[in-house]
Amino acid sequence: MSATLGALVLLALLEILGRILYPLTREARAAREATRDHRVGLSYLGGDLGAYTVLRDIYLLEKRYLPFLGWLGAPNIRLATIETNAMGFRDGAVQARAEGEYRVLITGGSFAWGLGASSNAMTVAGRLEELLNRRDPAIRYRVTNGAFMNWTSRHEYVVVTEFFDAFDPDLVVSLSGYNDLVTLSKGIEIDALPEARLLAQAVADHLQPLGTLRALRKLAGTLGLWRLVVLLRGTVTARSLAHQYYRYEPQEGPRQVVRTAERYLSIAEYLARRKRRYLLALEPEIYSSRKPLTVEEFDLKSYFIQLDHGLLATLTRYRRDLKAKLEKLAEGRFQLLDLADIFDQETRPVFIDYNHVCDLGNELVAEVLAKAISGPAAR
Repeated sequence: MSATLGALVLLALLEILGRILYPLTREARAAREATRDHRVGLSYLGGDLGAYTVLRDIYLLEKRYLPFLGWLGAPNIRLATIETNAMGFRDGAVQARAEGEYRVLITGGSFAWGLGASSNAMTVAGRLEELLNRRDPAIRYRVTNGAFMNWTSRHEYVVVTEFFDAFDPDLVVSLSGYNDLVTLSKGIEIDALPEARLLAQAVADHLQPLGTLRALRKLAGTLGLWRLVVLLRGTVTARSLAHQYYRYEPQEGPRQVVRTAERYLSIAEYLARRKRRYLLALEPEIYSSRKPLTVEEFDLKSYFIQLDHGLLATLTRYRRDLKAKLEKLAEGRFQLLDLADIFDQETRPVFIDYNHVCDLGNELVAEVLAKAISGPAAR
């Protein structure tokens, strides 16, 4: 009897422990992930709000899956540092074009989306709109944010073509490149994305009737004991993936570089047929930057180099190859801007990880883009 009682007590304690360590509410899990994030201690992330608030909102952000595009923010989100519009983009409402308005659309991945920004206004799109309007008060500039986390040039092409009428841009700026380069460095074809698996999962979750077995799994998933199993399994998986290896593929790599560059060219050609302009700005990253790193930035770079074996050499080579191919394709078709050296003279801290930046970094990028944008006369 005592053994049975002891077992019941142990199970009860494990149940309580599982509920504490692995909460099911979105808010509690976001707080847990933000606290465990290695960037939470950065003194310059988040401005007055602090790094924890910025990171918590990133983990707290609800997403939705759109077929043929991928993940996008849920519509009409209101968090301390992130707001989305009715389409799910990190922006205010995109209204019909006002008379005399010049519209710029920013596309790209998490850098362009604003991972690390303390508000929508402090993203590159937000800072660029203010700079352009301040520079030329006679023209009303509207800069929209059409980027999202983990997007590559493939996602950008879908956004530009499928959301063209909604954004109605005079100029599209791809603040991009890093996600494509990392994809190349991992030896994965850009088109080899888990679209089919995610769509099948969405059908199973929302369209198929709830069977007995699935109902039992959902019930078990609320138990603290099962949460401990999931937590342990996730920890083991994370440790197995902690060290990633990258290498340059001499046979397949060049072919994928060409495909990537031609995808950007397809965006330019689509816009040219509509008499709109295209600017491709290759985003900076900490590996190739010659910025004088602060102590915190140096620790970040060392941390990622230890985790990502071979990434520095591989990424550098692919970046060189992609830039060379883009320079050939850009002639007379679109404007190419390489931001690799944008922070080379900046002594203040900018990078918050491998390629994301704080508010100051977004401001510096926006300043360079503003100088590269000549305005309506060049349309």
